[in-house]
Amino acid sequence: MKSIMLALLLTVGVAGAAAADQPGEDWISLANLKAKLQSLGYTGALAEADDGRWEGLAVKDGAIFKFEADPLTGEIRRSWPMSDGDL
Repeated sequence: MKSIMLALLLTVGVAGAAAADQPGEDWISLANLKAKLQSLGYTGALAEADDGRWEGLAVKDGAIFKFEADPLTGEIRRSWPMSDGDL
């Protein structure tokens, strides 16, 4: 079930990426952000620039999490498990 939800979210995420903000020149790169998330135990991360920060989805411990990350350092400011109401 979680893989179906993640596939759906990936599809929606790709469609929504066109409307996202653009990362600043001094932001941590998306590749480095994903590496940082992986070092924290997250996998399959998707992220986009939005409202002056990185926002995205990733999987940890079998659950899908939403996260917000600092645009310059990639530090995870906030993460929380998605609920069925988030779809």
